Amino acid sequence: KGLSRKELGKILGYKGDSAVQVVARYEAGRAGVPKAKMDKLLEVLDIKNEDFGLSGSKSLKSFITAGSFLGRIQKID
Repeated sequence: KGLSRKELGKILGYKGDSAVQVVARYEAGRAGVPKAKMDKLLEVLDIKNEDFGLSGSKSLKSFITAGSFLGRIQKID
């Protein structure tokens, strides 16, 4: 989406240098995305359940892990 780590971190509610550090940990798979931030992250990245072949009660955010989610995103980009 053309966002820097700092921009994405700030959108997710992190401040200062922690915005960059947190997003870097998400990208590297060293930290999972907290459930409280997941909806905003999916919205910002314009990712929908349908993008992963999910529908109905099967929700992408219900089974995302940092490694599988970010690994899939990186392969797509």
